[in-house]
Amino acid sequence: SELMSLLMRGVACGNVGAYSIDGTYQDFSVPTKIGLLSMGEYEGTPMADPFKTPALPVWILHSGSHFTTIFDERGAKADASGSQPPSYLIHWNGLPPEGPRLSKVQIAAKQVAKKQPKIRKEVYYKPLPGEIEDVIQANSDDKKKMPNDWTTWTYEVILAVDDPTVKGAERPSDLPADIYSQGREPVGRWRCASCYRRRFETGLFFFNDADDENCTQCKKSKADAGWSIWLPYADLPKSWQEKLTTRHAPKLVSILRTKWPDCVITSPSLKDIPLV
Repeated sequence: SELMSLLMRGVACGNVGAYSIDGTYQDFSVPTKIGLLSMGEYEGTPMADPFKTPALPVWILHSGSHFTTIFDERGAKADASGSQPPSYLIHWNGLPPEGPRLSKVQIAAKQVAKKQPKIRKEVYYKPLPGEIEDVIQANSDDKKKMPNDWTTWTYEVILAVDDPTVKGAERPSDLPADIYSQGREPVGRWRCASCYRRRFETGLFFFNDADDENCTQCKKSKADAGWSIWLPYADLPKSWQEKLTTRHAPKLVSILRTKWPDCVITSPSLKDIPLV
């Protein structure tokens, strides 16, 4: 990142995020007039606004281990701020094994990422009982049938319970949580929710057999232990849909969504989306 920063803005500073180490908002000029989008956003480092909104509609894409380039097909005629999402982007990957390759990517998007606030504020809300605590995995059969379309899969989730040891801010009334029902007891094999919450302590990650009325590890009954449930992607809260898109979508989709949050690649097909 130091070398990329040196090439783009003339300063070998590895921090290309919106905030300095002490939390101060970073605002600087980019003489090259091009931008930078990165998967690092999903690791808690929002990209600096001058990189997200460059003078020219050209962006270096950082996948975490590789740099590629993408630019608006309209060139200099395009809206320099990117406030009007493009319809076509040209992607260039110059390195083997996927390159050299020049690809035309058609996208559909209506939203543009907002600028970062001048003062960084991170708030953790304690999960409410019935809220999704974690998404464990995608259904393996769904992945085989539609290997490239994570939005059609069903996901195994664990619902939160009241835990006095977990601390967090009280959720404001204008930001309601999505609450789900535990539902009926599973008739097939089942995962103990209580043991799953302790997986990092025990190292256990397992299913109980269908005829096990009590968990084979913690010995709790199904009713006391709880169990995982399965939900289709469409029924998940937007926040979890975004997390699963980051986890399962082609990296190009995830990176473009740091600039255009609702971006969907309409062409080429998912299996032919260029790698970044």
